[in-house]
Amino acid sequence: VPEKFENTAYERQAAAYIIDGENGEFIMDTWHKSLGKVADFAGREAAKGYSYEQMQQDVFDGNEGYCVFKSKSIGEYLYYYYQPTAINKWQVALSVPESFAFRDVKRTNLLLIGFMAIEVLLLAGYLFWMLQTTKKELYEKQKLAETDVLAGLLKRNSNETHLETYPAKCKNNLTCIYADANGLHELNNTKGHAAGDKMLQTVAHTMQNYFGATNTYRVGGDEFAAFAKDESPDSIRNKINEINDCLARHDYHASIGTCRQEMPIDMNQMIKQAEEHMYKEKSRYYEQKGIDRRRRL
Repeated sequence: VPEKFENTAYERQAAAYIIDGENGEFIMDTWHKSLGKVADFAGREAAKGYSYEQMQQDVFDGNEGYCVFKSKSIGEYLYYYYQPTAINKWQVALSVPESFAFRDVKRTNLLLIGFMAIEVLLLAGYLFWMLQTTKKELYEKQKLAETDVLAGLLKRNSNETHLETYPAKCKNNLTCIYADANGLHELNNTKGHAAGDKMLQTVAHTMQNYFGATNTYRVGGDEFAAFAKDESPDSIRNKINEINDCLARHDYHASIGTCRQEMPIDMNQMIKQAEEHMYKEKSRYYEQKGIDRRRRL
């Protein structure tokens, strides 16, 4: 019979059987060269949830069912399906090796794993992009909150936040340089606010060039403060002279006061004294110009 039987199931990888349900003997077996009986399966290792006893009982009772057991010849599980026929008490059955039965599943698993890997990479890339974008936005917002847009300097609130950090950064001394742009009110009235803004930008950039972007602040409408760590009085004096010369070339002027303290440093007291010295310089400037500051308004 097996020689006349054309088995095309599972791309010819399945074995076909006909079993007599009366006695459990095989009438046809395309897997083995000799015929056996259902009892031959006794003692073979069955997969979890399956048993030889249940398969044997189904064959004798004429029931449809499944069984998964390990083949002695190929050493892997066979997936065994049996179903009763309308001929006597015969059962027709098919068995397929696990490697072939799940061949497409394995391919699908590999494909799914590939898709999952791509998804993970895309998700990781997206999260990295989101993290970088968020960090950039936070940095821009922080920069906007701390930086004066017009002058390009740190704002007063940044000055107050960073004040207490300066003593720890010094070895010997700290100098506060306090400056006020002279003539801003008059310039705004005579040439417009655009001209006044240009003067403020020039003063800000000039001080920043000499004392650094992280140490220079706009603390008021026309007032600026800078800090110099461990610099000698001569060095500070030379920088102030150069700032004045630079501003004079633009026809601008700033009154500058300084205060230098040795360790330990009282920041509030130092800034207050530097501001007082600046106001003295400002009064001297207007006296020399013969301008009554009380009449400016």
